[in-house]
Amino acid sequence: MAAGGLPDLVPALGAEAHLAVEVAIGLLVACVAGVGWLVARRSILISMRGAFDCQLRFVPTPRSALTDSDTRWRVGIARYSATHVSFFVVLGVGWWPSRVFDRRRMSVLDRRPTSGEGLWAGEGMILRCEYENQPVELAMDAHAAGAFAVWVESGPPGRGVDLS
Repeated sequence: MAAGGLPDLVPALGAEAHLAVEVAIGLLVACVAGVGWLVARRSILISMRGAFDCQLRFVPTPRSALTDSDTRWRVGIARYSATHVSFFVVLGVGWWPSRVFDRRRMSVLDRRPTSGEGLWAGEGMILRCEYENQPVELAMDAHAAGAFAVWVESGPPGRGVDLS
């Protein structure tokens, strides 16, 4: 056995070469673990009730202060509950959503086929929504788009009722 715990595969290699091999193996293990974490996280998120594959982007307006990263499509998983929809970026590492949209403040303006935009080129829908006076587009498969539009438009009981 060599000094780092590795078998002495090539006795002619010096200590620097053994260190380089150990670092390379460590990086490979870290990469495999990272990919495993992303796959496990995505599997758990998509298996939750109300979750679906989705892409999100904000549409710039003359008054908006959006950056280029805000206006690009972000691949993720959306999950709706009774009062809000949460958007999780697929390549994120945490369990918290990157965006949360309150159902009462969101409305669906129109829908159109993807026609080459987003992941669902030719078979999906893009819903143009408005959230707090900011246009937002969500791309998803046609079934999820129908369910999402109904969810937004139906609203929870008491929506729009002022009890004061």
